[in-house]
Amino acid sequence: VQQGWSRDPAVDSKAAADSCRRALDLNPSCAFSLSVDGFVKNNLFRQFDEAAERFDDAISIDPNNAFSWLLKGTLYAFEGFGKEAVKCTTRARRLSPLDPYGYFFDSLSATACASAEDFEGALTLANRSLVANPRHTSTLRVRTVSLEMLGRGDEARQSAQELLRIDPDFTIGQYLNQHPAAMFKTGRVWANALAAAGVPQN
Repeated sequence: VQQGWSRDPAVDSKAAADSCRRALDLNPSCAFSLSVDGFVKNNLFRQFDEAAERFDDAISIDPNNAFSWLLKGTLYAFEGFGKEAVKCTTRARRLSPLDPYGYFFDSLSATACASAEDFEGALTLANRSLVANPRHTSTLRVRTVSLEMLGRGDEARQSAQELLRIDPDFTIGQYLNQHPAAMFKTGRVWANALAAAGVPQN
């Protein structure tokens, strides 16, 4: 759903929520399950307060859970609390410096940097993430935004075209309708940058 590849986002989002519910019924104190449930609430249902509670619960159970810190930082990033977002995502990477999903950690850390208006830092992390996973659309979005915000328009347009090759149906309207950050000023700024880089409105 998050990558935009679902044929029925409503059905698949419900399936994700149901899976989290079953996992937490089996083990209510599982930090990983709490974190994934927070991710679903944040990214798929825009239930930001409930997501924050899930991340805090996970961290209270396991203060060294890198995944929980990463997702908490992402929520902060969407809400526009850039400084807090960077602190959380940096802590996540330090807790798991050789994580097998390092590209995901770098991608969400790039989003945190973009929220803090550190677009050079965001670009560095996004490029590193893309080396490991060049088809991750979230990373391509933050790279495009960062290039545009840095005044590197030609490169931003190239990045936007790469994003559209992977996700040809992606539009600004879709982004504003589906992305959780669109509820906040941060997401609207990013949408404007994507539009300036050549992502179509509709």
